[in-house]
Amino acid sequence: MADSDGQKLKDCLTSLSDGLRTEITRTTNLESTFTTLQFKVTELEQRFTDQVQTLSTAHELKFQHLDTAIQQLNTQVKESHLSVSTQISELTAELRATLTALRASTPITSPSPPSNQRSDQYKYMK
Repeated sequence: MADSDGQKLKDCLTSLSDGLRTEITRTTNLESTFTTLQFKVTELEQRFTDQVQTLSTAHELKFQHLDTAIQQLNTQVKESHLSVSTQISELTAELRATLTALRASTPITSPSPPSNQRSDQYKYMK
């Protein structure tokens, strides 16, 4: 019986040893998979960070371009307003000068009433 018990013990130890090797292999595979996943996650985080930075930079540039365009438009509007105001002032001065000259050169007369002859013509047309 001792041989039989020894054989059982040996078989049991072999089975335990095989099971331990299997678990070691599984653990090693899991560790390898975990390391690979960690690397991929780190890679994805870096790509995400790079994309966020790129988008932030692009948005900042767009805002700068918009700000520059708004400032240019504001300047153009101010210049146009000044130009129109100047032209209005110049034209007003010209009109006043022309009116003053006309008033000085032409005496103001009252309009004459319509003649009776014309009034009679209108009566017959009706």
